[in-house]
Amino acid sequence: MQIPQQKLFKSPLVLAAIASLAACQVASAALSVTASVGGGPLPNTAKLTFDGLPLGSGGGYAGAGVTVSFTPNAQVVSGSVENQYAQPYFSGLNDVGFGNAAAGPDGTRYLTTGRTGDNGSITFTFDKDHTYLGLVWGSTDDYNTLTFYDSANNVIGSVIPGTTTGMPNAGGAQGINGTYYVNITSDTAFRKVVATSGEFAFEMDNFAVVPEPSTYIAGGLALLPLLLGLRSRLAKK
Repeated sequence: MQIPQQKLFKSPLVLAAIASLAACQVASAALSVTASVGGGPLPNTAKLTFDGLPLGSGGGYAGAGVTVSFTPNAQVVSGSVENQYAQPYFSGLNDVGFGNAAAGPDGTRYLTTGRTGDNGSITFTFDKDHTYLGLVWGSTDDYNTLTFYDSANNVIGSVIPGTTTGMPNAGGAQGINGTYYVNITSDTAFRKVVATSGEFAFEMDNFAVVPEPSTYIAGGLALLPLLLGLRSRLAKK
């Protein structure tokens, strides 16, 4: 018996299934953020700095599968320039494992977005799916934005100080109280992150990344035939 479409879409089971699917789609795009002064990245993460990149807006491969590119006036910098960029502040755990100097102003190379009005932005491109990003975020302010994209270049979500839950706004403060280590996890894998700022003062350093769990699963499945073959040979002995 064929069920009329009107009755089909009024069925409680069908409506429940549609609602469940919609809920899953919304949840899949959630970004969760924790941030603290002196905090650090999640354990067992790949860590990278930007010390190997040339000063200026040349960009390039930063390590751990991450490539950095700039639009003016974003760039790799060191030190501080008044009214343009200020060194993030290392404290607590936010530099542990990165091989930089002791606590104090960041004496290494770091990144600054410049100003959106001058077409400033930084694009981080990842060589595989990721669901986690950690970073030292300096001079946190509500005109700083990190936007996450999936492999099809669709926007997953954004992180904005003072707006995103868990992301404080330090009002652009420089020094120890304006620098946070920010850990961001996503329910949807991302391949690109773009940093922008409405004004000068969005500095970052000390990235940490973890590939999407499916990457590990795929790797394990690829090894499965070898493991089974080894087991078979051992059994014959």
